Amino acid sequence: METAQAIQSQGKVPWGYLWQGRQTEGTTAMFVEVLSGFGGYWIDPDSLAVGLDQPEAIAAVEFLLSTLQEGISPPGLVSYQEEDTRRLFQNGQAVFLRNWPYVWPLINASSSPIQGKVGIQGMVSLPGLPMGTCQGGWGWGIAKTSRHADQAWEVIQFLSSLAAQRQVVAQYGYLPTQRALYSDPQIMAQYPHFAALAPLQERAVLRPAIAQYDQASDILQRYLNAAFTRQLSPTAALTAAARETHQLLSP
Repeated sequence: METAQAIQSQGKVPWGYLWQGRQTEGTTAMFVEVLSGFGGYWIDPDSLAVGLDQPEAIAAVEFLLSTLQEGISPPGLVSYQEEDTRRLFQNGQAVFLRNWPYVWPLINASSSPIQGKVGIQGMVSLPGLPMGTCQGGWGWGIAKTSRHADQAWEVIQFLSSLAAQRQVVAQYGYLPTQRALYSDPQIMAQYPHFAALAPLQERAVLRPAIAQYDQASDILQRYLNAAFTRQLSPTAALTAAARETHQLLSP
């Protein structure tokens, strides 16, 4: 916050910090990271306890709202998705950007105004708390009714193997699940930023693995956006979100 304000005050950039505020899954993922950094949680997948109405969660929303109130983040950010923020950042309009690793090759392309001028840092967190990095759900599964479960398992083993992941990483730059690839000479030569990503991956936070995930995320998105657009206070928004989430998860 201090760094962003200092650089903004010098007139070097109009904005300090870009994140995703639109009512989408991207905002859910963003909030999971900030929530973790403030010591809170959304839903415990084992006990189904809901932490949205706890002080840590409210403080996380208040922090995000403060970036808007203090002019560090643009007011239109409440309707921004990943690409909206990426384009602003790539055009040199902000100091900090929260986004996904797919952005790295784009902002370092030969046509990018900020090529070679960007570093990687973990997400926002309070002093003494780990920086949370949200991970997605590009996983594989086998249907219980499959007549080819054994063959499907062989395919999954192949696709998740070191050799297959090395090929995908080399071609697309996606982050692998194989730890060895973060220090692989071939990969490091192509993507040296993997060295900075490796320790962040070890502190990843996941969205809750629950059967009602889509509905729970919709609840969270709606109330986060209500707080960001000042239709509700952070406390009122998260209290309502927690109540609806409890109702959703009740047997």
